Amino acid sequence: MIKKILIKINNAITFLRSLPYQKRAYLFKISILTTGLILFVVWMMMLPSQITSSMKVEKQTTEVNNQSVGKWAVLKRGVYAFYQDDILPLLKKTSDIFITVFSASVKGVIALYNTTSRIIHPLVVQYKAYAQLIQQFCF
Repeated sequence: MIKKILIKINNAITFLRSLPYQKRAYLFKISILTTGLILFVVWMMMLPSQITSSMKVEKQTTEVNNQSVGKWAVLKRGVYAFYQDDILPLLKKTSDIFITVFSASVKGVIALYNTTSRIIHPLVVQYKAYAQLIQQFCF
């Protein structure tokens, strides 16, 4: 039974490899979108229980309504919590990395400019002096 499944998988793989690049890319995009949609739906199904449990733990001084939490409020709080817990630290870390890389590259460019200007500037001045000297004798 396992051999039959492996043979079918190998046949599917060889069929996909024989397709043109455009069709394979299109199938890849569809599979990525489908996977993302499935993960989003699973996350949305798990989200209300997580948010309502965290809402019960938090004691607020304001009046607590006995009504159930609306789906829109759950979505807003879930997106906000996801942004605060996952996205924001990632953005801070990547911005720190980009700032250090950018500052290091600027320091490198400045150092390169200083060393080349110390070498090239006297050569350019000397070349101009020779050019002016030759121009005086020729014309």
